[in-house]
Amino acid sequence: MLKERKLADTETELAGAREREALNEERTIEVEAKLTETAAALATTSTQLAEMQETRDRLQAELGESKEARGGLQRELEPNPNQLRSNFPDSRMMHCPKPGDSRTTG
Repeated sequence: MLKERKLADTETELAGAREREALNEERTIEVEAKLTETAAALATTSTQLAEMQETRDRLQAELGESKEARGGLQRELEPNPNQLRSNFPDSRMMHCPKPGDSRTTG
């Protein structure tokens, strides 16, 4: 009877061990699937990051070019003191006669 009891206990332990092994195998499969999914997501994110960095670099270059062009336009639009003087008549020629001035009557 004792021998039978030990055998039954051993069989129960063995059945429990097999059950745990099966559960561990299922968990292993789930974890590997999750790992594969996470690796794919990481690869996608890395690709997106590289594309964003490329876009950022291109936009920074365009911004630099725009700033240079704006600076050039501003320099063109800034008044040049020599040009201002040549565009207006001499101040002596801008005499506005007062009423009654002999130069206003002919």
